[in-house]
Amino acid sequence: SLIVPEADVGPGTQPYVDASLHADSAQVLFADAITIGNGTNIDTMTGTWLKQTGESEGVYKLPAAGASGYIVIVASVGGTTIFQGDEVRTQGTGLRFLVTQTALYQTGALVPVNGLDTGEVTDLDAGTQVKFSAPRPGCNELATVFEQSNGDGLTGGRGVESDDDYRIRI
Repeated sequence: SLIVPEADVGPGTQPYVDASLHADSAQVLFADAITIGNGTNIDTMTGTWLKQTGESEGVYKLPAAGASGYIVIVASVGGTTIFQGDEVRTQGTGLRFLVTQTALYQTGALVPVNGLDTGEVTDLDAGTQVKFSAPRPGCNELATVFEQSNGDGLTGGRGVESDDDYRIRI
């Protein structure tokens, strides 16, 4: 219609069909141009491009992590050996934590644990009861989350790092 203003370019005409096909095929190019444009600026990068840029700078995206800290056990008179990898669970939600150090523990000993499950949900308040999945001989099946000097229990649980937080670290 620019070249021949009186030409019929309405729906169903050949110029209309040709223009529609061109528009459909150009959409892919426009989408690619936007993706490429967003990938050239760290403020707009996401996904794979952001990950590749960060890794090329030696900065890696933080994975999800479970909370860590200590539990307090009750043991028989001679103590009990608890092994690295022994599992404790919360009684209500069933969140799982693994013992991180094999040792002979006495009553009141602090047993280090780390969340097998991940996310902020694994941060547990001090005093929360947990239960050994398979208690060792001489060990009560119930233990209590230890209270740290700042009043916290198990801490440090987090989800996968967001693109915004990763961008800041890069």
